[in-house]
Amino acid sequence: MICAIVGRKLKVYDSFEGLPPTTEGDPIAEKTFAKGFIPGLFGGSLDEVKGNIERFGEVASCSLHPGWFEHSLPHHEGKIAMMFLDVDFYSSLHECLIHLWPYLAPGGILFLDEYTNLPYCAVFYSEKYWQKYFSCAPPGLLGVGTGVQLGKIYWDPDVRQDPCQIRSPESVAFCIKGTQALWDFYPDEMAEGAQAKTSAAP
Repeated sequence: MICAIVGRKLKVYDSFEGLPPTTEGDPIAEKTFAKGFIPGLFGGSLDEVKGNIERFGEVASCSLHPGWFEHSLPHHEGKIAMMFLDVDFYSSLHECLIHLWPYLAPGGILFLDEYTNLPYCAVFYSEKYWQKYFSCAPPGLLGVGTGVQLGKIYWDPDVRQDPCQIRSPESVAFCIKGTQALWDFYPDEMAEGAQAKTSAAP
């Protein structure tokens, strides 16, 4: 409905078959299916989703793109003003970043649902990841751990073991494309450099 009001389009990428099969080395996928879940968990058919949008939204402002991310996302076209990722698996997050981040407009916002999972969110601070795939510094992520102040959660320090928390997550984390930074303050290295210069002086 908001897209209809502002004259934008909402592109929905989803398998419409639930979660994908496990990718080796993906800790969330391996943990999920170790519990006995099978591919197709959280599945909603294309017709079911389209029907919900017709009842509660503006289907004319939406385009639905079925398929596993590795097959559908490489065909994305057009700049992105905002994207919301709720994709669960490490492998799915990777596919979204690789294929969609380049289309996110400067100043565009990426929202992330899995903000309480610190290892999952670490990719937004990984200098290796962003240098390897995008040749830039990591963008960071606001709201990691607790979410932004829309409904933050509170951990009980006496029982700080997941998922012990005082209230359930009701928020989101986000980053803005163009916000990048690298930590470059290493006083021990500075001292070593100064000492080397002094030793090399005639």
